[in-house]
Amino acid sequence: MGNAQTQLNESQLQRIHEIVQEVSNAFISEFKRNYNCKIIQDTLQHSPVANEGVRKRIFEPIETLPYWPIHSGQLFKLGGRRRNWKARYVELSNQADNFELVYYEKKDGPMKGSVKLNGYKIVGTDAHEDLGTVPGAPKEYGFKLVPILPSSKMRVWLMKSISEEEVRAWKDYLHDACNMVKPPLDLDPYTASAFKVAFKTTRFQYGRFEKFHLTCSEPEILAMFISDVVDNQLLRDVFRGMDTQRKEARLAIQDRIVSSYKRAKWLYRSPHAKELIW
Repeated sequence: MGNAQTQLNESQLQRIHEIVQEVSNAFISEFKRNYNCKIIQDTLQHSPVANEGVRKRIFEPIETLPYWPIHSGQLFKLGGRRRNWKARYVELSNQADNFELVYYEKKDGPMKGSVKLNGYKIVGTDAHEDLGTVPGAPKEYGFKLVPILPSSKMRVWLMKSISEEEVRAWKDYLHDACNMVKPPLDLDPYTASAFKVAFKTTRFQYGRFEKFHLTCSEPEILAMFISDVVDNQLLRDVFRGMDTQRKEARLAIQDRIVSSYKRAKWLYRSPHAKELIW
């Protein structure tokens, strides 16, 4: 766990391992049960029954929603490599395109890029943020799209405008879009559906009854929850008054869990799943 590991003794590291395994096994048990139930449910719905019409699959979309931009306008975007500001015409799509943020060279001009809002949250810029404002130019206002998962290597997007009202409107629209965007869940509908139910049940087992949004991939969502349990049961006391080391330990745990799940490729459906987590 980097520098934070030097603050933890062998028994504490062992306890982290035990907590991670405990939460993982609780989740795996629920996941397997719900995965099998989804398959049985869908199989029963497809079984031939006399005098019964054709049934839709439980995961089929009811209708296709047409595309339209929710909000659009000109903003200045900070480049990812050259770190220079460029004017861009920006459109926020509706749920037909999963609330993707698309930017163009100019209105009706060529598309220059896009931002998928999965795993992002919207935050404002503070008074000390460098917005590259030229001395003597009108005051500028900005906002940032930052990863929800602190350990994420996703890019931070910084945009600005001379209109405070326009920036406020963009923040409101993007706040709603980030909450409503569909996460990049497993393509297998049984896996995605079983995960959501199993994750909710596991949260209940650990006293987490508040509502939640699936805003990241399954491994990232689960990693954040497990690291939160470890933090509540151990790290909070071990690193009391040492916020930097505590945060470092949490991020290290999240990274390790995410990489473990990605290597496993959701093989936790197998009887040997408990060996794939940590």
